Amino acid sequence: MRLFPQELLIMKLRGTLPDDLRLDEFRRLSKDECIAELRDYSGKDFGDDADAWSNWFRSEQARWDREANDNGASPDGGQSSHESSRDAETLSYLLKHHAR
Repeated sequence: MRLFPQELLIMKLRGTLPDDLRLDEFRRLSKDECIAELRDYSGKDFGDDADAWSNWFRSEQARWDREANDNGASPDGGQSSHESSRDAETLSYLLKHHAR
């Protein structure tokens, strides 16, 4: 299962980060830092309401998926340009925060 930064931040808010993953960058974040990261990432503000964040990102994911399909996502199950963009975004996020 692929986890994206926003999903990890929401898990951190809930206190449900998996112990078996190397997520030191996320474990070090305070609740306020998680909220600030989610705000920066989304442009939205749901405070510490992890369910509201999760619901918003889920609805955005559905919209992104529709847009990717409308723009010719790969029918053979390969990565769409949107998925590749999200992978690059995840890597960029982790590299940016690894320097903290």
